[in-house]
Amino acid sequence: ISELPKVDLLPLPTICSGIRFQPIANFPNRDLVDSVRWFIEDLGEFEQVFELDSLQYDPSILGQRMVIVEVKNECGTVRDTQLIEILAPLVASASLPEQFGCRSFTIEMQDSSRGDQRSYLWSTIPTDGVTITSPMDTMPSITFDSLGTFIVQLQISNPVCGVSTWQ
Repeated sequence: ISELPKVDLLPLPTICSGIRFQPIANFPNRDLVDSVRWFIEDLGEFEQVFELDSLQYDPSILGQRMVIVEVKNECGTVRDTQLIEILAPLVASASLPEQFGCRSFTIEMQDSSRGDQRSYLWSTIPTDGVTITSPMDTMPSITFDSLGTFIVQLQISNPVCGVSTWQ
């Protein structure tokens, strides 16, 4: 006499596209499991093993995907699923509408960054004589009240994909 196998897929973190990830499952009655199959929506089927190594996948696949682990024995099949969120990687990019001006000179920055869940931080080098209205906005105004050459920097970030910088 036997019973259905059991499987519990552990919660999956949000990941940045192109980053390997490793789904992990618990098998409470492992001795009753005859086979294990892993599926990831739009990524395909993977090895039939208890512990799946980290996965590399097509980095163009973004958004939410369903991770499925299926266990079988003579009594039947059991599946567990978890959603994983795959974020687009960050690429900071911007353009200056003008590169020369007379004091007091104001420019409106033009952001062309890519990636999901972006946070912004605009700055200049040097910072003296420069006013940035709303430096955490997508397209702030920057006013230069001092003479000189300045570098405008944009840092975009999120807790999953890290930081990307443009200047």
